[in-house]
Amino acid sequence: MEIRGRLAPSLITYVLPAFLLIGAGCQAPSSGGGGGGDNSPSNGQIFQNPELNSHIDADNTDISLSSLEGSTVCYTADGSEPIYASGGCAGGTTASYGGNVSIACTDQAGAVQYGTAVKKTVRLIFAGTSGSLVFRRGEFYLNCGLDPLGDADGDGVLNQ
Repeated sequence: MEIRGRLAPSLITYVLPAFLLIGAGCQAPSSGGGGGGDNSPSNGQIFQNPELNSHIDADNTDISLSSLEGSTVCYTADGSEPIYASGGCAGGTTASYGGNVSIACTDQAGAVQYGTAVKKTVRLIFAGTSGSLVFRRGEFYLNCGLDPLGDADGDGVLNQ
């Protein structure tokens, strides 16, 4: 079973029973919160170094997650939904957390991005304290500099 996108309004929740998701491979619905009676850590408790919505004056950084010791944490650093399958991380750009999540000024295809506040979204999925899968999202902003092929003379044509 795989979950994509948002659930029907009558089924919206951010914590789903694990038996509904574990098995054939599951993808998290978009979310940034918690809830559902699970005592799992909040976004603010997880994303502390650097903190959520931090503006980082660099073109890359490592993010350390807190309060998830002993959990299998699957994540993506490109904004795509992480996939948790059969108790592990698999598929797409999903990786298993092992100490840091690296973000940089590149897009999913590896192209360099430019701008002074390029938004990077890190998405997580992990088993919560009740055994249900929990989804979290954190956003960070990198200073990726200005495009060297910018339009310096304002004629609408990129510099050569």
